[in-house]
Amino acid sequence: PDNERTFENTARALDTVSSNFSIKSAAISTLGYVSPDDAVRDAAHEAEVAIDKAAIDIFGQNIKLYQAFKAYYEGNAQTETLSAHQQYFLDEEMKGFKRSGLD
Repeated sequence: PDNERTFENTARALDTVSSNFSIKSAAISTLGYVSPDDAVRDAAHEAEVAIDKAAIDIFGQNIKLYQAFKAYYEGNAQTETLSAHQQYFLDEEMKGFKRSGLD
């Protein structure tokens, strides 16, 4: 629920999930560039395309995710004591959502 959102369960959770997604994606992408096996490289490139599409759906164009983040940003984030780094993260994420056309 929006009234239970905190930096930890909303912003940090999003950052953790997206970071883990990126790390695993990078590992697959790396195989596409460095594997000596043509089949592995081809499979990695195909997987990379699928992963990129999934990332758009999961992070870039996810209206429910945006609405949840926005609810926190405009709600509980205004009353939480946040560090400058945390506030910067929130501001940049909101800018990213807006650039994606979700606002």
